[in-house]
Amino acid sequence: MNVGHLNFFKVNKCGLYKVNDDNTYGLELSETFDLIQDWVGTKSLALTIPWDPKEKPNRSKCYCKDIYKDENTGDFLIMLWKSDTDSTGSLLGASEDGEIGSSSVVKYTNSYRGKKVIWGRPCFYWVIPELETIVSIKFDHSVCDSELFQDYVHSSITNRVK
Repeated sequence: MNVGHLNFFKVNKCGLYKVNDDNTYGLELSETFDLIQDWVGTKSLALTIPWDPKEKPNRSKCYCKDIYKDENTGDFLIMLWKSDTDSTGSLLGASEDGEIGSSSVVKYTNSYRGKKVIWGRPCFYWVIPELETIVSIKFDHSVCDSELFQDYVHSSITNRVK
């Protein structure tokens, strides 16, 4: 049985605002994720990163692995894919039994059995527009990164949504 841990976050503001004006001019929570879902559409995983990784080489890469909207509730379930590979798609590992000062490392590359692979871990989020709430869901095999989630949403709207 998988055990999940939930962290609830209240969304204080989401939308387009004018300076010194608390009124929103579109892009409330539900519309924001509708637009992201439309942008992601049927793209391949590699095309769902909302920023240019060459311009931000030190930022973790993040992709949208899946997004689902429940039409009855208006809630969204989102699975982002967080990758900490380098600019060549490689991921390095060190032997846990290795001696201090040892220079040996294991290198995973971005191809596996002839196919390109994005190494990473899933991040799960439940967006509840009616309650202006976002829930991060943590399983043993996943990670939670609220800052990365905010960056993903902001960058998707700023750089990709039309």
